[in-house]
Amino acid sequence: MVRFQPSDIETVDPRRRHVLILRNPKAGARDAGARTADVRDLLESRGFPTAEHTSLDAFTEAARQMMRDAVLRAVVSAGGDGTLATVVDRVPPGTPIGVFPLGTENLMSRYVGHPADPEALSRRIEGGRCAWLDAGLANGRPFLIMLGCGFDAEVVRRVHERRSGHIGRSTYLEPIVRAIRSYDYPELRVYCEGGKTTPAQWACRWAFVVNAPRYALGVNFAPAARCDDGRLDVRTFRRGSLFRGLAYLAAVAIRRHERLRDVVCESATSVRIEADRPVPFQLDGDPGGETPVDVRVAPRHWLLLVDPDPPH
Repeated sequence: MVRFQPSDIETVDPRRRHVLILRNPKAGARDAGARTADVRDLLESRGFPTAEHTSLDAFTEAARQMMRDAVLRAVVSAGGDGTLATVVDRVPPGTPIGVFPLGTENLMSRYVGHPADPEALSRRIEGGRCAWLDAGLANGRPFLIMLGCGFDAEVVRRVHERRSGHIGRSTYLEPIVRAIRSYDYPELRVYCEGGKTTPAQWACRWAFVVNAPRYALGVNFAPAARCDDGRLDVRTFRRGSLFRGLAYLAAVAIRRHERLRDVVCESATSVRIEADRPVPFQLDGDPGGETPVDVRVAPRHWLLLVDPDPPH
C-alpha cells in the first residue's frame, strides 16, 4: 500500500460541499446500487448534498459546472479500474476523486488501501485531504495502473467483445483458452526516452508499461514502481510462446523475473511500441487500441482523496 508524505497533501476548500458519484451499472454485484445509496445517505447526513449518476455524459457536465461554480467537494468513482481512469479523464483538472471499488480486481483501490467501505469513504470526503498522483497517457488516453501489449491484451480484447454485464474472473476462462489456441506472439519494437540509456530500443514479444505496481491475481511486474515519482517502469519479455509465458509468469510470481536475461527493465518518461501489424494493447484491464502506441508519463495528473489522518 502506498504511503503519502505530509508535504504531498492538499486540503479541499471547506466551503465546497457538493459530491457527485459516477456508478458504472455494469460493475459490481446486484446490490451495487444499494451500496452507493449507503454512501449517499452517510454524506447527506453529514451535510454534503450528493447526486449519483450512471450516465457518463450527465456526470461529466455536472462535474464541470460544479467546478466552475466552486461548489464541488469531490467526485466518487464507483466501479472498477477502468471506471476510475474514465473519471480522471472526464473531470476538470484538480477535482478531488474518491474511490469506491466495485470491479473485478480493483487494483488502484488495493494499492492505496481503500476498500468499498461507505463509512471510510465518507470520512475521506469530510476530511478533504488529497494527494497528487501520476498517470500514464497512451495515445492521449489515461491509465492509472499499467499498459500491457501482447497476449494479455488479446485476452482483454476478447473478453470485452463478448461483455454484456459484470465481468468476473470466470469470464476470462474461455477467452484465455481461445487466445492460447490462436495467438502467435508477434514481435514488438520498444523505444524509450528518459531512461538509463537514452534513447533505448529493443525487440520483445510481451511489453508492460507500469505506473502503479499492481496486476491481476497479485502479479507484480515492477515491484518498485510508484505512481508519484514522475516516471514509468517498463518490463518486457523477449520470447513468445505459451511455454515461455508460463515460465515468465512463474518467475514474476516469485519475484525473480528481473534477473532473467530475457527480461528488460527500464524506467522512462516516454515509450513507443510498434509492430509490423496492429497488436492490441490494454489499459488497466480495458481495451486500449492497437499499436503503434505512444506512452508518456503525466506527473501530478489527478487528485486522490486520502485518509483524514496521516499514516504513523
